[in-house]
Parts: sequence; C-alpha cells; structure tokens
Amino acid sequence: MSSAVIQRFRNHYKCPSCQHSWEDAWDSMVDDDCPECGYRHVSPYQSDDIEPPLKLVSDTPKIKEGFNLLFSYGVKDDENFASEGHRFLGAGLDSNGSEVHIFLHKDYALCGESDG
Repeated sequence: MSSAVIQRFRNHYKCPSCQHSWEDAWDSMVDDDCPECGYRHVSPYQSDDIEPPLKLVSDTPKIKEGFNLLFSYGVKDDENFASEGHRFLGAGLDSNGSEVHIFLHKDYALCGESDG
C-alpha cells in the first residue's frame, strides 16, 4: 500500500453575483464556482490550513504536477462529484479519524494519461 500526505486548505468564498457565502476544502487555494447561482471562478477571500494534512490510506495513482483534489465527506458529495465527471481516487482519514473520499478534478489527468 502506498502512503502519501496531502496538505489541504479550507477556502472561504463569497459570490460577487448573489452574495452567497460558502466554504470548500481543496488541495490548493483555487477559484470555485458558486453552488447557489453558478457564477464561475470566484476566488477565495481567505484560506486556512487544515491540520493535520490528509494521510492517504489506499493505493492512489500518481498525479501530475498542479493537480486539484476534491474532498468528500458524504454520499451526497460523492454523487455530486461523480455526476460532474470528477474521478474517484481513494479514501483517507481526516484529523478526527473520519473517512474522506478523494476525487481528482475533472480538468486534470493522471500521469501517463493524455491531457486532451
């Protein structure tokens, strides 16, 4: 079994279109789309480290530089991520020992896969 550690960030967003506020956990401080109105590319106004980093507990394929991961804490998130075309990579444990499912963002590829 491979073992890896991934730093995560809790990003805080506020939509400039509808003023909806939300948080999301990512592996970087990336723009997100508003879940309320769909406004694209909202930048986080604040990002906090999630400690400790996520420890992968299942075999995970090697990911290209600059990857983006999505973290799911429940069946609803899993279904949403899968329906949007994001790829399930494996499971990990958060700082409380709760299982987290990890998805590769649909716009990114694994090493050895073509980009387009």
